[in-house]
Amino acid sequence: MDNYIIVNWAVMKRTCLYILFSLPFLAVLLGACVKEDPVEKGEDPGDEVEVTFTYRVDGMSTLTQTRLSDDLERKVETVYVFIYEVGTDGVERLAYIRPSSNISADLATGTGTFTTRLSKSRSTEKYTYDVLVNTELISASTITSSLDVGQTRQEVRELVKLTNTFPNGITALPMWAGIKKEDAITIDGSTSIHLNFIRSVLRLDIGLNLGEMDDTAAGLSNFTLRSVYLQNGPGVGYYFPDPDNIASDGTVIAPSITPYTIYSTTNRTATGDGIVGQWYIFEPDVNFINGYNKFTIVLMGDYTDEDGVTATYYYPIRLRDPNDPDKLLDMLRNHKYRINITAINGPGYDNLTAASRGESMDIVFDLLVNAAGEINHIVYSDQYYLGVSQVLFEFPGTALENGIIKIMTNMPNGWSVTLMDSDGNTPGPTEVRSVTSGSTSLNTIGTYTFTFQTANTSATKTYYVTVTANYLSIPVTIVRSTL
Repeated sequence: MDNYIIVNWAVMKRTCLYILFSLPFLAVLLGACVKEDPVEKGEDPGDEVEVTFTYRVDGMSTLTQTRLSDDLERKVETVYVFIYEVGTDGVERLAYIRPSSNISADLATGTGTFTTRLSKSRSTEKYTYDVLVNTELISASTITSSLDVGQTRQEVRELVKLTNTFPNGITALPMWAGIKKEDAITIDGSTSIHLNFIRSVLRLDIGLNLGEMDDTAAGLSNFTLRSVYLQNGPGVGYYFPDPDNIASDGTVIAPSITPYTIYSTTNRTATGDGIVGQWYIFEPDVNFINGYNKFTIVLMGDYTDEDGVTATYYYPIRLRDPNDPDKLLDMLRNHKYRINITAINGPGYDNLTAASRGESMDIVFDLLVNAAGEINHIVYSDQYYLGVSQVLFEFPGTALENGIIKIMTNMPNGWSVTLMDSDGNTPGPTEVRSVTSGSTSLNTIGTYTFTFQTANTSATKTYYVTVTANYLSIPVTIVRSTL
């Protein structure tokens, strides 16, 4: 492949002259010349085809009981396609970068299309790609080297970083799509590509005593939240992940973390009783080996004790990994983490530093992770947790409907389950059959399976499964419509 740069000066109509695609190229691409006409680089534009891409924006709004996404999380404003040639040595090297046009988007469904000019494969050439979305909204201040034809895909990934936090008034989130080397494609006149866009950030929602099925809240009578600190958070994030950290079904399975060279503590003012904070952040290294610099969510607020004395304290939130209790729970891009504070039972730490280095205490909270994983809803209290896979089931009312709840805890006496109807009665086996299987003991996933034996031909019915581990409990709601 010819290794030279094509600069389309004709489309650069205003201020960004004399760009030779070193650092200034990224400044154009990532935000220094926002709203300028697009630029491109690499590859002779002679033998090309126009390829139509279809896409879907994945995650964040897919689970019932997760706060609905808004347009910000589904909007596609600009698209750049990075094409890499897979060499005979198996190394992917940057061949060219092209802007896309004819972008269409259905915000209700998170789907759309766009077109991009791609150079046709010659002979047996194979290509991989990274597709970057909404690039002009991100600062390029940490980019210290140029992007150039011939750089490896890994080199490009390490250069295209996100810095700082997102500004107020942001209109769209950075996103990515790509393929692994083993899925390399041939580009010809019949090429058609479908993409699953993955957001380059995660979403963190925090609330006080939220409802089980919505974000309405009663608040806490003995605690007023003043601030949320994202202590030792990442100041830098990768725009696109290591492709090996994306599963074949498009879900994120591991964090793609930049070296921890920048630490930041962000103080987020957060007062109120409902959703008191909603933020987009980079993937943090929650298991960073230096315990004094671990990423920690710290709440600061006024706690009133039983004697009516009010003082300000700090409460750290530690998310333990149900599948590995010795680790903290990885926080992954394209996921939503909904932390609901349900009780403050005593004074916390006196200062931010002590809280960020300490363990959670005197605070009870539950976590809903928007991800199709095994354990998505977890209740934490100090060093103990109880988790289930799902907290809401909805069925159409036909016979033999069934559901499976996966359950895990580190509580010493394990877990148990009760099933009740809306009148507080236990349904008989001719109505609902249920069985517990697997382990109910520590740190092992067990299951509770329920099956409705007959069709529901009367009014809509609601059942409640309560999963309990000592003083921790999680209600699971089951709704059956009528035929």
